[in-house]
Amino acid sequence: MFKSLFEKVKKGLEKTKKQLAEGFSKISFGRKIDESLFEDIEAVLLKADVGTKATQEIIQFLREESKKKKNHRRPAVKRAIKRENTQYFKRL
Repeated sequence: MFKSLFEKVKKGLEKTKKQLAEGFSKISFGRKIDESLFEDIEAVLLKADVGTKATQEIIQFLREESKKKKNHRRPAVKRAIKRENTQYFKRL
């Protein structure tokens, strides 16, 4: 029973990881940050089935980091996405 449950969880996480990688690969991170970037990231997170609450928290974090660090380049946002996703899922 535990093996079956573990396999289901593992399969679901692999699917999420694949959808995140595919979705983020389609976003251009070379331009300045604007609201459309946050909308694109939000769409990727929701499509990957990260969840509404997690998506909202991640997007809010990215907006705050963008303002706080005054770093308006998309590569910094890409690094922040990776860092925040890792931190978010460690808290679960």
